[in-house]
Amino acid sequence: MTCKENSNYGTRTKRMAESISKPIIVIYRDNTYEEYPSLTIAAKELCLLKGGIANVLKGNRNTHHGLRFEYVKE
Repeated sequence: MTCKENSNYGTRTKRMAESISKPIIVIYRDNTYEEYPSLTIAAKELCLLKGGIANVLKGNRNTHHGLRFEYVKE
């Protein structure tokens, strides 16, 4: 068994992804919003680049493809 196989054995990768992911809100142009459990899932479902969404979340940009993104406030 290689080091990579050992690290990915079982559910380690899934558990690590869930522990570090933060839920985000997508705010559409008409001010409706939708919540996603993570940036990656939002990017996949909306067919957007993760880097573009991350730039909006970090405050480097205001929008990505006309959409605003925010972290969910707890």
